Formats: sequence, structure tokens, C-alpha cells
Amino acid sequence: MITVFLERLAERYVAEARIEDLRMARDEHAQLTGWFEDGEPWYEERVNHFHDWYLLDRVGEDRLTPAERYLSTEWNRLNEPERGYFEGLACSQRSVFRMVAWRQGAIGMEDLIGGAFFEVSQTIPMTGFLPGDMVDARLIPAEGEIYLGRSIIAHPREAHEAIAEILELCRSRGELDWSIADKLLKMRLKFDRYPNMRLKHVYRDPRMPIL
Repeated sequence: MITVFLERLAERYVAEARIEDLRMARDEHAQLTGWFEDGEPWYEERVNHFHDWYLLDRVGEDRLTPAERYLSTEWNRLNEPERGYFEGLACSQRSVFRMVAWRQGAIGMEDLIGGAFFEVSQTIPMTGFLPGDMVDARLIPAEGEIYLGRSIIAHPREAHEAIAEILELCRSRGELDWSIADKLLKMRLKFDRYPNMRLKHVYRDPRMPIL
């Protein structure tokens, strides 16, 4: 169901968007998370990541995201369940999570930035993911449940220790916020693009430039 409502937002705000605005948004997203091209690892997930960012995070000139704008303009035409789903999209949270537990139909996820723990309904295929994995993901509350967004990008398991050190370093400097998720995605992209580069030169202090 989450995908259905995301598609409704896309029909309104992506299909009708000016080409110039989409290009500008793509540039903004690439500055945050890195440039990616067709054929690269995690391409489909990164495209979904961009679409969700555009609909749920990017603030327009009216200081609203498309999800917030849709709620504001369509509230009186939505029924109660629809309002609940769009409210969930409008307050969704993207972060870096550790998958810490797994049972039939649900995944336990620890927010490594915000510190909370969530039991998330499994509504998309999770082939290739394992308990302990660190992932860039989005959680969406709706109908008393918490759902995963469309884009889940896993960080390499050999980088888990380095990521924990990066998060602790940012915390000690009072710099730990959700922007670190963008910087870690840039590191993931660099790790994929340059497989012969040593891990310590990729997953490192985010104050250092990520090429």
C-alpha cells in the first residue's frame, strides 16, 4: 500500500514537474549522496532513493515537501485511511539502521543516528540481507505499523566497524545528525566504484573530502 500512495504523489509532482526542476533536484541529490549512472551497483535502489527524497524530503519554495503539500491541498478529498498513509509519508524518517532481529513478517531495526528501536513490517523482498546488516533505509508509519520505504542500500559488512567509529566520532564532536546518512552513501558509492581502494581510504572522517 505504501507504494500505491508514493505513486500517487509521483503522478502529481514528478509527472507534472518542470524538466528544469527535476534536473536541479537531481543535481542537489547527487551533491548530497553522490553521482550514479545506469549499470552501477545499487542503481535501481538509488533511483528509488532519489524519487523518495524528492517527494518526502525536498522542500519547495512554499517550505513544504510534496507530501506535505499534497496533504494540505487534498485533505478534504481524502478519506480517513488515505489521510493516515499520506501523514505517514509526510513524517517518514530516513536514517542508517542496523537490522538486529528477524522473525516472520517483521524486522527489528536500530536507528544508529537517532538511537531508537523499531519493529518494522516486512513488505518487500529482503533477499541478500542478514541480521547485523547496516543499511540506509526509510521508515514510514501508517495504520499502527511501521513500513520500509522502497530504497534499502546496504553498507558492506567489512565497513561496519569503520561506520561505528565514524558515528561515534561525529557524536563526540556534537555533529551526529541525519546528514551523516548522505555522507555514508557517498562512501558506499566510492567503495563500489573503486574496489581496489583500501577501506580506510573510503569509510573515514566525514570532514575529509569524499571524491
